[in-house]
Amino acid sequence: MDALFQLPDEYSSLRKSVRALAEEKIAPFARDVDENARFPEEAALALSANNLSSAHVPEEFGGTGFPQFLVKLSTGEIIEIEVSKDPEGNDGGFLFGLPDFTLPEFREGLTKNK
Repeated sequence: MDALFQLPDEYSSLRKSVRALAEEKIAPFARDVDENARFPEEAALALSANNLSSAHVPEEFGGTGFPQFLVKLSTGEIIEIEVSKDPEGNDGGFLFGLPDFTLPEFREGLTKNK
């Protein structure tokens, strides 16, 4: 593969870590969360314990402050695991049907209201 299209090592490591977290701590509960329309407590706890629940929030507001690309990369890994564990091929989305707080407009609003 051309090096131009390879992720930097730290991005690849994050991707692998998030995927492992999703497989171990989130996917086993995805169907129950969807079927019972309940809050994904297991996912929230796992993401929080690994400093991923606030990855989209700038550091000056108490978040991890990941660049938008890393937020999307992490989110994509979790969604991919969730969908792959659904034998019916449903998109699930119990966790990521949330508003996209990584939008520049949101960040700009935070800065203005700081």
